[in-house]
Amino acid sequence: DAPGPVPILLGSDHSDLGADLNADGDLEDFVLFVADARAGAPLAPTALGATDRVAVAAGNAAFLRSEAQEGLDLNGDLDLDDQVVHLYRNRQMGAPANLGLAATDVAVSDIALAALVSEAGEGLLLNGDGDLDDAVVYVNDVATGTSGTWTSLFLAADEVQVAGRFVAFTVPESGQGAPLNGDGDLEDRVLRVYDTVAAQFLTLVDDQGIPLPGVGPAVDDFVLGDEIVAFRVSEAGQGVNLNDVVPPIPGGIADGDLFDSVVHAADLATGTVYNGKQAAIPCPVEACDPRVPYRIVGKQVTHLTLEASRAETISIRAAMAEPVLCLSLI
Repeated sequence: DAPGPVPILLGSDHSDLGADLNADGDLEDFVLFVADARAGAPLAPTALGATDRVAVAAGNAAFLRSEAQEGLDLNGDLDLDDQVVHLYRNRQMGAPANLGLAATDVAVSDIALAALVSEAGEGLLLNGDGDLDDAVVYVNDVATGTSGTWTSLFLAADEVQVAGRFVAFTVPESGQGAPLNGDGDLEDRVLRVYDTVAAQFLTLVDDQGIPLPGVGPAVDDFVLGDEIVAFRVSEAGQGVNLNDVVPPIPGGIADGDLFDSVVHAADLATGTVYNGKQAAIPCPVEACDPRVPYRIVGKQVTHLTLEASRAETISIRAAMAEPVLCLSLI
């Protein structure tokens, strides 16, 4: 039958009337549960393990299980200092799979799993820069992955997202020890996109088919969707004015600075990057999800901009300092 919804619950010992939810003898942990909400399914949730980092997609739950909270050495390094990648597959029977790597973050889709593997936690040099300070991107297959089937991308990263077959992440040049966006310094965070089915990086090109400088743009943040990855390119980091419309729209103003973060999107099918030519800002109100600075629906990006940072006036406002909702299509 078709997969049913599998809600994932994160519970705290203290919030459950003193129950020791993971049977470790204390009341200090956050414990992950899974419950199948289909009609006729058992209602009692099943504990998966102590964690504070979970990613959920298509009924799968990837999480970092805490050695300290469980009192178990889960990656075989003879300490209890790590958080180790585990995977619960949609409606599986039995315990989640221990995938054996200490990590700082994890992301999952219906196809792919990605983890930022801790060099310090594993005690290994993983990206070739000579130190143990980095978290390095590893990928695995959701359906068949085991602790022995991880693929290292040999790149340090500080953020990772997964959608379908694609893994997107930002590489700090300082962590990798190499300039990656073509400007010669080590001060940027550079976007990379990896196709786990084709087992290769997506080559990013401009709308004329010319490869971008370096291996990718300097970005402030990104959101990975099913068809596109949207991102804000830092003009200062890239050293290029990206939202100066020439000639300006009638009645508008020219933007000649390098102070903005300009919305872009790359088509995952072709690698073509489109410049929305609008300075975008994360949603500043409390009701917004801080994990998603802008929204993607299909090939449409919904974001906020400030009129003062645009090359044209969106509407007539006295102060030109209010966020305005915009759409960018590719």
